[in-house]
Order: sequence, then C-alpha cells, then structure tokens
Amino acid sequence: MKKILSVAALGLSLTACSTNFAPMNYTLTVNVSGVNTATVTVTDTTTKQTVFQQAVTGTATIPNLVEDHVYTVSGLDVSGFKTPATQTITLKKNDSVSLAYIAQ
Repeated sequence: MKKILSVAALGLSLTACSTNFAPMNYTLTVNVSGVNTATVTVTDTTTKQTVFQQAVTGTATIPNLVEDHVYTVSGLDVSGFKTPATQTITLKKNDSVSLAYIAQ
C-alpha cells in the first residue's frame, strides 16, 4: 500500500510540473525607404489574420506578435516606384524587415 501511494504522489508531482508554456510575444519593426510614406500590410499566415495595415513613414514597430508564427510583410504600390517583394519571416525574437522602394 505504501508503494502505491508513493507512485501516485510521484505522478501528481510530475503533473504539477507541466511544461506547457505560453508562447512569447515579440515585436516586428518595418523599415520603409525610397518613398516618404507607404502603406504596409502584415499578415499572420498561421491565423490568416491581418495584424497591421497602416501608412508607414520611415519605421513602424508592431508589438505583441506571437513567437514561431509566420508573418508576411507587404508594401502596397506607390505611383512611380517599383513595389518591393513581399517578405516572409518566422518570428523567433524581436526582428525587423526592410521594404526598399526604387524609382522607376
């Protein structure tokens, strides 16, 4: 009987030490160059939700993005400039991407 109680107590101890941690939240900084302002869209491809869509002048920092989610960063067309390619990033730390517009 004593052994059975010891095994049960060990099982409860291990259950109490669960390793289910909530994911970290990070920031993504978007740098826009070559134009005064460009509208930038950031989409969480994991949840299929747009998490940011605003005009960016220089730099914008987007807070509270979920660790290990995959995000796409797109700059919208600006007349007279080549639109930068969409970038994809898996967030594992605070990170940044740059969108460089080039005059045509």
